[in-house]
Amino acid sequence: MPAKILENLSFFLLIALAALRPIISERYDSGASGFGMGVTGIADPSPLTTVIFDVLILVATILCAWGRAIRKDRRYRWTGLELGTLVVMVAGVASCFFASNSRLALNATIDWVCLPIATITLAQLLQSRWRRQLVVMFVLASACVQVWQIFDYQISGLESMWEQYLAGKEAFWQNRGVSLDSPSVILFEHRIRADEAQGFFPHSNVASSYLVLCFLVALGAAVDLWRRVKSGADVVTPIAISIFGAAMLVAIALTKSLGGFVSLGTGVLLLAAMWVSHRWITTNRRKAFALGWIGFAIGVVAVVGHGTYHGTLPGGSLNFRWQYWTASAEMIADHPITGVGRENFGRNYLAYKSIESSEEVANPHNLLVQVASDWGLPGLAGVLLMCVGVTCVLSRKTDDEKEEKVEPLGEDHSLTLRRVLPWAIGGLATVTAGRIALLGSDNANWVYYQTMTTGIAWLIGFFGVAATFWSLNQTASRDQRLGWESFVSIGLFAFLLHELVNFAMFVPGSAYTFFVLLAIPIATRAPREIMKRDTVGWFARWTPVFGGSLALIAVGFSTLVPVANADHHLQLSRTASATIISDNISKHPAADHCELAAIFDPIDPTPLADRARWMMGVASIEALRSSALRQAESSLNQAIQRDPKSIQLRRQHLRLSLLQARESKSSTRYNEAVEAANQVLELYPQSPADVVALANAQLESAQLVNRPGLAREAVESYRRAIALDDQRPDWETFQQLQPHQRERINAKIIEAQELAAK
Repeated sequence: MPAKILENLSFFLLIALAALRPIISERYDSGASGFGMGVTGIADPSPLTTVIFDVLILVATILCAWGRAIRKDRRYRWTGLELGTLVVMVAGVASCFFASNSRLALNATIDWVCLPIATITLAQLLQSRWRRQLVVMFVLASACVQVWQIFDYQISGLESMWEQYLAGKEAFWQNRGVSLDSPSVILFEHRIRADEAQGFFPHSNVASSYLVLCFLVALGAAVDLWRRVKSGADVVTPIAISIFGAAMLVAIALTKSLGGFVSLGTGVLLLAAMWVSHRWITTNRRKAFALGWIGFAIGVVAVVGHGTYHGTLPGGSLNFRWQYWTASAEMIADHPITGVGRENFGRNYLAYKSIESSEEVANPHNLLVQVASDWGLPGLAGVLLMCVGVTCVLSRKTDDEKEEKVEPLGEDHSLTLRRVLPWAIGGLATVTAGRIALLGSDNANWVYYQTMTTGIAWLIGFFGVAATFWSLNQTASRDQRLGWESFVSIGLFAFLLHELVNFAMFVPGSAYTFFVLLAIPIATRAPREIMKRDTVGWFARWTPVFGGSLALIAVGFSTLVPVANADHHLQLSRTASATIISDNISKHPAADHCELAAIFDPIDPTPLADRARWMMGVASIEALRSSALRQAESSLNQAIQRDPKSIQLRRQHLRLSLLQARESKSSTRYNEAVEAANQVLELYPQSPADVVALANAQLESAQLVNRPGLAREAVESYRRAIALDDQRPDWETFQQLQPHQRERINAKIIEAQELAAK
């Protein structure tokens, strides 16, 4: 009994996270506010939320290993993920030591490594069909919530959000240190008005990947059930699951994701091919997988060859991707062993980006390219090992297929209300309580509405899928072509296919759903080995428990404790930032809590950057200006030491240097400002706006100290900025210098030329 309780608790933790994570927002950065506004009603997420989820995954793994150790004869399923996960873990942790922002890299690496660990653990727990079906119920119930969110967003949420954004637009961007005339503002507003549904995800392409995966799983249940109607199954249930699938299909269309449509269409074509050649695939699984990998390799070579020969790929979207990948290739060549660290791609990409490539992206929109960029070639090798290992497992025949048997239905496969109800209550409590904790609102009526709609949608999805599986389990079918579990595999394939031009594998909610569903085909086909007392000793049984406990302790001390303490003080600091300022600004709660947060988390630059930003705001008070600027400089220098490749910190340093120079009227300070501008350009050499910032610093310094040579350098910098901007594509209207900006630059050039001529 104790072993069963431990395993059930482990199972619930893993599937409860599968229900919750897709319908909330997560992030790895402790910055004040993210740019995502698609998660209507969710407060700015904290990295602590994700760290807690990772801890729960490790706890579930320990509980599962503990229960299996007690039973002594529990079967173990080798998933094929073990070796690759170990390699990725080593490569990922090593990359954190070389990342610009080590805290960001460590948070994101731990979270990603926990994904295959969750799959390995779940594969041990899915001994029966009803448990595999329960996983699907939890996943599709959250997909139902996702669909509701998209429909609600399209009907009323979009305009409401747009009005709310316009009402607080100035404060929204001021809190992020972005000027209203920045291209980031234009691009952000363009994305909102593009009306691309994204549900609870940060981008419509990610929402599309998630929904395509869930749709194909739901389609499998519907098709499987419709095939059994002749055998006595009711008609109402297949109609209901078909309506649910149709709703998901509409939601996919509302995302307007071309990649999602292509991956879905490819998945459907593959289903048709498997339907026709099912018997051959069943008897030649290894050959079928080998042909699939060969086709994949040929496709990659063809894409790379076309891009290399023509310098582009067909279509604007694919051309963007090609620009990301070619720049990433240079980045990988410069960091082949360690990579640049998870979530640090954007910090390094700007140095490799050409002026013709308009987008300043945070990832290369390709699974393999991002893995190689983040974790180096060892990390790429680890992910490929995971793919090969899983392929070897999935390509084997089950014992039933070898003997051409139909799996018996039996009591172990029944879905009674008594068996399902406790899991439904637990799942409902998770998705409602979890969202309440993250809504961040004092409006009780609004919180009630958000919670009730989420709960109702989740229950409808859960019991709708439960009814579908109940009907399936009542009727045996000897037509084994493409059962619902086969559709799960096709959904996983479609998700991976989209990852060649997408980044859903690095968004927690969508990635976790993928890895949870991956446990289903693995559990079905993974080889089983009986762990008997006379062959496996005490040490072998308990090693996973000890290993998991050590991993949990390491994550606790390296991430959970510092992130929790720092997050607590950051929240207090941001709350206190509006309080009355006294003469002793270093003891003000806003500054004091930032300093404490920096002490508790010695590798996170955010507390120090927040303190510097607050001090720069205080500098507007004349009596406190000198002291505030000095303290801002000290905090910002420490933040830059913790994250030297953050262009936002470097730009903030430039603004601070100019404030200090204007305050002191010192030529030394102006030289520091010019040097700060050059440091920005070292990170982003192809940025016309940053070249203009350098020219402005040079001209202002030349005017103060009457240095004609510096004025001539300003002229050259202004001209370089215009020349760079002229290299942009003709269609690029968001990033290019606007006419009034060019007029201002030309006036500055004349002013600098006159100063240089004196």
